[in-house]
Amino acid sequence: MADVNHYALAGLSTVFLHEVMSIWLAYRSSKPLATLIDGLMPVFLPSYLLCSTFFVLILENWLLPIPWLTHSAVQGNGTPVYTVIYLEWLINVPILIVLGCYCALGRSLHSVAGPVVITNMYIILAWSAHFIFDARLRWTAISLSFSMYGWASYYMGKWAIEFRRNASITTPGRNLKPALVVALNVTFGIYGCVYLAKSTGKIASEMERMLYTIMNIGSKLGMSVAFAGIRTSAYNDMLVSLLVNTHIPFRRQSASNSGDIEAVILNQPLMENGSIS
Repeated sequence: MADVNHYALAGLSTVFLHEVMSIWLAYRSSKPLATLIDGLMPVFLPSYLLCSTFFVLILENWLLPIPWLTHSAVQGNGTPVYTVIYLEWLINVPILIVLGCYCALGRSLHSVAGPVVITNMYIILAWSAHFIFDARLRWTAISLSFSMYGWASYYMGKWAIEFRRNASITTPGRNLKPALVVALNVTFGIYGCVYLAKSTGKIASEMERMLYTIMNIGSKLGMSVAFAGIRTSAYNDMLVSLLVNTHIPFRRQSASNSGDIEAVILNQPLMENGSIS
């Protein structure tokens, strides 16, 4: 498994440097336009958050082989519990929810705070269940954790459906944005299946660690690709709007001496007598 983490470190470092350089170059080229185009600079927020997730993943794969970050569970003859993975989830999972619900769906931070808090609570509860000696209490904690996951997933899925229903056909990322949030919920559900498989002894600890490592990297890369598509769609929509506003002549209404209303096209030259040529 050490080799897997080494490969993950190499790949994540490359992606992280690519994201950082992309943000820096895009920021430099867009900064002069910030005063001309409203809402341009907030477009970079998803990129900042994605860079943060990759940086945390790099730290996770660097720290994962360290023994003192691995604890022993009470069940399964002291099978290892990779605490550093849960710590990574406590940071990156809220960031993914903010990316999906706030940045993509446009929900307020106040409404997104509920699923974020509940999600971190069930992550902590799932980690704590490994150290509960009483089996009934342990499975009660696990059941409560999955119930909290269901509550958070319900609201995120509801927001995705509402966005898809209310967004106009011309809205950039009308299909991709809600699909991104639904895929996020499904991914969290797969994490839960792996957790249950390990808790019931269906898979070994090494398999659990490998699956978590693959999914941790895959979910962030998938989010990065999705937001690349969303940014492209938004840029195209912005360019189309600018082109339409530039090429369609502006018309104003003016009253003639006879009281009739006539359209005067501003970009047409006037004759000396004041009539339109």
